[in-house]
Amino acid sequence: MRFRLGIRLGIIFGIFFAELFLFSVIFFRVMDEYENYSTELQEEVEELELVRNFQVAIVSILMPANDFLILGGDEDEPGNFRQLALETEETIKNLDKLKFDYPEEEELFGHLKNHYAKIKALSLRIFTFPDARNNKVAGALMEEMDGVGKEAVIEAEQLHQAVRSEIDIYEIKLKEVRESLNKVLLGGVLFNIVFVLGCLIYFRRSVYLPIASLHKAALQLGQGNLDARVQTKDKSEIGELAKSFNEMAEKVLERTKALAKTNVELEDEIAERKRIEEKLINYQSELRSLASELSLAEERQRRRIATDLHDQISQLLALSMIKIQTLRESADDVDLKDFDEICEMLGRTIQDVRTLTFDLSSPTLYKFGLETAVEELLDDQLREAHGIDCEFTDDKLPKPLDDDIRVLLYQSVRELLINIIKHAHAKKVVVNIQKIDKNMQITITDDGIGFDLSKVKPLTSRGGGFGLFNIKERLDYVGGDMEIDSKPGNGSRFILTTPLKEGTHLSEGNSDGS
Repeated sequence: MRFRLGIRLGIIFGIFFAELFLFSVIFFRVMDEYENYSTELQEEVEELELVRNFQVAIVSILMPANDFLILGGDEDEPGNFRQLALETEETIKNLDKLKFDYPEEEELFGHLKNHYAKIKALSLRIFTFPDARNNKVAGALMEEMDGVGKEAVIEAEQLHQAVRSEIDIYEIKLKEVRESLNKVLLGGVLFNIVFVLGCLIYFRRSVYLPIASLHKAALQLGQGNLDARVQTKDKSEIGELAKSFNEMAEKVLERTKALAKTNVELEDEIAERKRIEEKLINYQSELRSLASELSLAEERQRRRIATDLHDQISQLLALSMIKIQTLRESADDVDLKDFDEICEMLGRTIQDVRTLTFDLSSPTLYKFGLETAVEELLDDQLREAHGIDCEFTDDKLPKPLDDDIRVLLYQSVRELLINIIKHAHAKKVVVNIQKIDKNMQITITDDGIGFDLSKVKPLTSRGGGFGLFNIKERLDYVGGDMEIDSKPGNGSRFILTTPLKEGTHLSEGNSDGS
């Protein structure tokens, strides 16, 4: 049957909950009876305590009148009597609140209240005599009060014994109820032990052993034994699960054979892809090398053009300026204005040619080295052009660099300074160049607005130059690195590091070897 195991489990849990319900009903009934007897016993104990107090009060209330009569009218005794009377009446009120279980007890308590009333009345009459010691009437009253007191003491003792007997009865009943409760608990525990043992045996045979067999077969299958199968005759859900497992194992065996064939094909494909990846890596390396060579060639071309502009066009313009000024001196006053305009245009042209020469390739970079070129860049681009305070420091140690690295560093520094001008809103920029071991390190720090590194565009800067990503990529290619430390509102710091040229020793002041 498909739901055979579920039906069995339902029957087992039904029996368990039925037993639990029956046990709970019996247990709570016995507990309720136990609590009732306990409450009644507590009331009887309180009643016995009040009866004992009443006994003491009856004996105590006789003393003031006796002392008053013996001492001949002591003024303190009426006050003592009134205090004892108040306490006795309070005890009587508490006893009135309790209901005695038997009429005999109620009758005895009624007699005691009457005796107390007589004792109180007789005592008050005795206190009215100023000289009670020699007064015969007072003596007669005292004898009468003693007789009433004796009867009261006897009946109070009888009431005490009656209440004590009730307490003994309740204690016996409580003992019987406790024994019944223990029997119920013991029976419940024994039944549950037997029930649990039976359930364990059933679950071991019907659930645990089949699942253990299934688990063992699954482990064997997981370890590569594709012939592992579950042997079971169980027709419950576990049996169906074992059947499904065997079918799955058959499919796994078939698919494993197919996968083995596919793996061989994949291995061949992976090997081919690795060969292609190696070619791509080689191509990328060649592209980086070509890009570096292209950049160096571009810089050489820029330098050649800048040299031509400086050596030829600038000189021709300067010579033209001199000749025009010479002609101006010999010209008429009427033509002076035209000569002045021509001189002004030539002056602007000469300045534009110088600016273009500097933008194409810094002559200072090749004549005086990287440090001087960077310092000049700070003066021209930041301090003079934009009014930004600049600070430049150099450790003056020799720092021999290859031409391509020197050009790369200069272009990188210029690009970073342009970014600072455009975006940082900085008031001060500090550039430090120093030699650390076999490396050259350039640190650029600004007090601008900073930026979030995660939001920086990776490919190019906003102005279309190298961009931070390209600067880092090109430095990585030559064995260098660029570190960036920036947070919004805290300025920025860029650290450029490149290896120095080996096998070259230069004197201080010409660190680039140019």
